[in-house]
Amino acid sequence: MKTQEEIIKKLGSVWEKYGMRRVYFNDLPRWFGLDVARYGTGNISSARLNGRTISNSEAKRIMFRLLETKIWYDLNDGKFRGQGDPEAFQIIVERIKQAVAEAEQAA
Repeated sequence: MKTQEEIIKKLGSVWEKYGMRRVYFNDLPRWFGLDVARYGTGNISSARLNGRTISNSEAKRIMFRLLETKIWYDLNDGKFRGQGDPEAFQIIVERIKQAVAEAEQAA
């Protein structure tokens, strides 16, 4: 049976330095529930938030909010930490916790 820490390590990228041990989470738009399709130029062609169609400009606003957001799990104290948008932090951490619970049940 996998431990919560092992599952969290698989969901993110482990970083260790100067006695700090963290798991950073990438692809925050996906964790936030944002799905974006792009043209070959890189511009957004369509966007959905939690399965609901949203405007391209709304998708850009969300992505801009998430650019300055960092979320990590501190392996030393067992807590989620972050910086940036507090609302995004709360939503993403809840989704990560849900993914961990689902993985624990599947194991």
